[in-house]
Amino acid sequence: SRAVTVSAEIPMELSFQPIHFSVPPNGALKADLTLQGQVGPMASLFLSEDHLLEGRLDALLSLRGTLAEQRLEGGAKLAEGSYENLATGTLLQDLHGEVEASGRKIALVSLTASDGKRGKLQSEGSIDLRESGPMEIDLKSDLVRIFVIRRDDITLAIEGKLKLQGGLDDLTLRGEITTTAAEINIGSNIASSIAELKVIEVNLPGGPETSNIPNPSQTTFNLDLKIEIPGKAFVRSHIMDTEWSGELHITGTDQKPKIQGVLRPIRGQINLGERRFRVEDGTISFSGGKPDPLLDLTAVYSSSDFTARIRVTGTASEPEIELTSSPEMPQDEIISHVLFGKPVSQLSTGESIELAATAAKLASGVSITGGLVDGIRKATGLDVLRASQSEGGDPTVSAGKYVADGVYVGVDQGTGTGSTNATVEIEITPNLSFESSVGADSAGHVGLRWQYDY
Repeated sequence: SRAVTVSAEIPMELSFQPIHFSVPPNGALKADLTLQGQVGPMASLFLSEDHLLEGRLDALLSLRGTLAEQRLEGGAKLAEGSYENLATGTLLQDLHGEVEASGRKIALVSLTASDGKRGKLQSEGSIDLRESGPMEIDLKSDLVRIFVIRRDDITLAIEGKLKLQGGLDDLTLRGEITTTAAEINIGSNIASSIAELKVIEVNLPGGPETSNIPNPSQTTFNLDLKIEIPGKAFVRSHIMDTEWSGELHITGTDQKPKIQGVLRPIRGQINLGERRFRVEDGTISFSGGKPDPLLDLTAVYSSSDFTARIRVTGTASEPEIELTSSPEMPQDEIISHVLFGKPVSQLSTGESIELAATAAKLASGVSITGGLVDGIRKATGLDVLRASQSEGGDPTVSAGKYVADGVYVGVDQGTGTGSTNATVEIEITPNLSFESSVGADSAGHVGLRWQYDY
């Protein structure tokens, strides 16, 4: 429910000989606005679809003076509000704000909110509606352990002080902040796999619709942010769990940020099967270009007479993995010695499948030099050995061998518990074959397959 009342008195001069209509610049001006109700429908006119603002708004504003020199008086209050950014996952609850207007200045008396957990936000400031030129903005915010990004691939909580200052055409967001919690999950961004369809509409009645309403969310502002990361910043993936610290400096604009700085590991490990490689050294470097940092991370695994190293290089979007060892070995032999302490030629069929599954998991989403899986297939004497992904995106390895003419026995092994599936295929005729399979839960099926090529 909304209640809106608008009244206005505007001086006008009208003559009939000759016909003339004008508004005198020094004539008395009087206008009043009263608004009570939910702010959501009105906010949707000014904010893009990624921004959702809700709450109860009570406003009483008066415009006095002349057309040449107006004075704005009154105020507005927002209570029981919330704000959500669908792109970043930002969520503010318990949103309360108060604004007062006097002359050409609008004062943000207070703005408070929480993130639904322990995080708090408190802001104040002013907006100067100058007679000439764009409005001047001076806003200050205190952040306490507040989550500003909450997505599947990134979560970030910060504390510190921020300032948004300048004219509407030259705004700058500056401040010194400290991260209190951060986590990056490599390979968990589901949205990136969804194709974006380009829609072109033709023959619209009356032509394309446009809007002259200014959109504040399209305002670009400069950045000058210094970020300290003392720790508790984790980078994780299906094979890696690491903690980092460092300092970053973000400049540029909100549309094209430039990030500079270096992160170094505090501790961490890279898992290869049941073996753990200890993070030895590394950096995540931002050089000021696009926010896709360079990786250089080395982890080591040692036994009494064998040392293996995993080095991760490349960028965060296209990482590369290289395996080395002392004494020097091919990459398939390195994994075999790490997992089983013996060469590939001495592995059993089950060990070969586990070796291939580990290689598939290691290669998931990254580039590995040396044709690792193909090298394992040749060394073990299997007819089929391939790494792929299940429908859910988990690494899967398939291994099999022809034990007789027209008789194929194979195993599909995923990385999850109970993901093993054994298959037997017998070719009865060139067009007809018998198939059976059984899973780890003893469930199976039997069938005949007929095919004809034409």
